[in-house]
Amino acid sequence: MSKICVLGSMNVDTSMLVSTLPEIGETVAGRSVATSAGGKGLNQAVAMKRLGSQVSFIGALGADKNGELLRDLLIEEDIDNQFVKVVDKMTGQAWITIQENGKNTIVTYAGANSAIDVADIDQAKAVIEAAAVTVAQFEVPMAAIIAAFNYAKKAGRLTVLNPAPSKEIPKELLQVTDILVPNETEIEELLGEAFDYADYEQVQKQLRPLFDMGVQYIIVTLGEEGVLVCESGKCAQVAAFPVKAVDTTAAGDSFIGALVSQIYEQPFDSLTDIVRTANYFASLVVQRPGAYSSIPNEYSLAEIKKLAIK
Repeated sequence: MSKICVLGSMNVDTSMLVSTLPEIGETVAGRSVATSAGGKGLNQAVAMKRLGSQVSFIGALGADKNGELLRDLLIEEDIDNQFVKVVDKMTGQAWITIQENGKNTIVTYAGANSAIDVADIDQAKAVIEAAAVTVAQFEVPMAAIIAAFNYAKKAGRLTVLNPAPSKEIPKELLQVTDILVPNETEIEELLGEAFDYADYEQVQKQLRPLFDMGVQYIIVTLGEEGVLVCESGKCAQVAAFPVKAVDTTAAGDSFIGALVSQIYEQPFDSLTDIVRTANYFASLVVQRPGAYSSIPNEYSLAEIKKLAIK
């Protein structure tokens, strides 16, 4: 059985490179256009698989050419897709505008991703229970995520939630989430207030309600400022690797892929080392264009770990 189960989205991304992101009401000229596979779930699963993990995917595709393309990709990457269904909706899509420094804006259309339901999770129960870690993001329905995490927790497995795109997280989901991985914007929206990651004492006060609900670790990605790793009573900041970014589209997904690929094999007391390795992997990704296509395939996890500590 697979060691990691990913419940998530699959999209076809259309990316446009621009000199600067447009303001509201402004038209800017694009410099180039490219189409590639994407979606938070798919990107994370590909990163995990390319780092040597066994991965099962739960998702939905449309009965269209894009759906066929993404199914073929799952097969090519050797990601178990027995619980990826085909529905009478358009395959998910994303439109990404990228400026020269790698910053971007993204608009997604859920399409088939919105068709994943609790019945699908019930069918995949055995895969979830057998996986060491179950991972989800918010590009699929909330009810399906809650059902999947409940199965995982009852089986004594780890759960990792990437609350993106940002939305309110139900208490019943937080109660079955072990590791929460938001970015700085998402944690501020979740808390409903500003988040000063440098003030550890205040951060602990802000995160206390989440820890009290059962979340064990909160890992906040901060872009160029690195990553803040928090558990109850303790926080540590892990620096980013300084590189020239070309496209940050899949940075967060690749970070999560590398993070999850390690957590079921290493003790949690080495979490900052795990995060440092994930940071290094993400730094490779942002130096390449595209989402799925930017994820390195030429390094083993062991090689990434060695490079991260040089």
